Amino acid sequence: MKTYICDICQKVIDNPYKMKMREFYVGVSFFEYCCVPEETSRKTKIHLCGDCFEMLKNKAKKVKR
Repeated sequence: MKTYICDICQKVIDNPYKMKMREFYVGVSFFEYCCVPEETSRKTKIHLCGDCFEMLKNKAKKVKR
């Protein structure tokens, strides 16, 4: 049986909520004499316990209002 660890609170959970989150980061391209920052994003899958999932859902509702 596979167990999961919540990515937010680090608790061991049996049946996690699987979410696709968008992660934003700044990448850098290097040239001969300079470097140029590039804003990029990628999607990552995270596992959440029930408490953290509800917290994230409530936070999203507040931001939406």
